[in-house]
Amino acid sequence: MESNAGLAIIDELQREAEALASANTPKDWLAIAKQCVVSQTEYIEKPDTICYLNHTAEPHSLLTRGSISTFTGKAKAGKSSVLALLIADVISSKKVLWLDTEQGEYYASRTQHYVLTVAGLKTAENLRFLDLRSFNPTARINIIEALLNHEPWDLIVLDGLRDVVFDINSS
Repeated sequence: MESNAGLAIIDELQREAEALASANTPKDWLAIAKQCVVSQTEYIEKPDTICYLNHTAEPHSLLTRGSISTFTGKAKAGKSSVLALLIADVISSKKVLWLDTEQGEYYASRTQHYVLTVAGLKTAENLRFLDLRSFNPTARINIIEALLNHEPWDLIVLDGLRDVVFDINSS
């Protein structure tokens, strides 16, 4: 995901936090809807593919620049392990920022080493792995925003989205 898209996500999270703080904020939904109209005449370019699945003759685009993709499943089902396999495939050519909010430094280190091992590397200039477990959601959002403003990333992994929201029951 490019930096601008990442910043847009952070901005949206901050707007949601502010809306929660000042409940019942009135919105002009019609004006918002008008901003969402898809043009019938403008050609929209397909986003760059960051990661493909090559299990068939025609590779399948899996992760695209500027898009949000989620991996969901039960706790300890292996979501992070599957993601690590995908990231190992892209770190040779794409800059990846992996933000871990749930495991703690030891387990985050194990995941990072797994990515590097699968990629056949000891270190990778294109991989930055951060352990954000010890911070509250507001601090995590501020750290993420600073990282997105500091340099561009091709792909951002947020391992533990629930840990950057204030109310997990809020859609």
